[in-house]
Amino acid sequence: MGIKGDVRSISLANVLQDLVTNEQTGTLAIRHKKDRHQLFLWFDKGALKLVGLGNSQGPSLLNGLLALEKIRADEAPTVTGRHTSEGGFIRGILKKGRVNREDLRAACEHQMGEHLCDAFLWNDATFEFEEGEPDDRQFDVDQLDLEPRIAVEGAIMEAVRRADEWGETRKAILSQNEILVPDPARMPREAEPSIRRIFALLDGERSLRDIQDLTRLGQFMLLRAAALLIRSGAARPLSAADAFERARSRAGKKEWDAALRMARYGLEHERKNTGLLELALRCAEELQDHDAAAGVARKRAAPPAESGAREQAIKS
Repeated sequence: MGIKGDVRSISLANVLQDLVTNEQTGTLAIRHKKDRHQLFLWFDKGALKLVGLGNSQGPSLLNGLLALEKIRADEAPTVTGRHTSEGGFIRGILKKGRVNREDLRAACEHQMGEHLCDAFLWNDATFEFEEGEPDDRQFDVDQLDLEPRIAVEGAIMEAVRRADEWGETRKAILSQNEILVPDPARMPREAEPSIRRIFALLDGERSLRDIQDLTRLGQFMLLRAAALLIRSGAARPLSAADAFERARSRAGKKEWDAALRMARYGLEHERKNTGLLELALRCAEELQDHDAAAGVARKRAAPPAESGAREQAIKS
């Protein structure tokens, strides 16, 4: 049974229900057209038993344990490198008896549901179903040992419930590229462990997308937590002025990549900021990134052109 299409023409709910009803075995790949989001769902005779994030990764058991409050946020391993290594930590707390296999299965199922619900937020996505066993390039197939399984109908109902809350969340967080500055003094004492973990990763330079890459948190959970932190005053979006100061500091240390990243962030908020444009151009030139330098140069030329100073624009 081959299924291929677009969620604008066939709803994801209908696709999932068809796979369950027809007791299909295989992988449903869902890919966002414009963003880099993708999700893989493996069905075994109509039962959803595995969720994959690509690159041989599955949902984070650590995130599930935190969400179910089986562990505290201060127990979570420190983020190092590009991705959090949680395998050793999970084995350690399992060996000590802090959690058991049932806890791990529940944690896995919780995060499977989170990622599946996220897919319903992608209004511009394609899907394709292929019969067969799960591909270890798309899944962490070892998670099958936990024998996870989630009810598709329940996930669909939860996704529908989240639709209204998602609209409110997007009013506070316009983009996953947003960078938040933490204020520890205003962190709510009653905050959930998952929110505390996200708060601990806010450093004024990591974007929310960076945090998602590091933790494998679901999009809804991450942005909901960020919106709650902003409303409580525990975090605020990095301003263009702050971005300029951080970029200048990085440039002073000749950390050109980081400086350019900060300058670009500032320009997303103030496109005609002369100081940011000049700093971004300098960083791009130091990195010998000619395409980036040309792009910044064009932006520098645009403001005077718009105001009628054509000669100055041409000279720039």
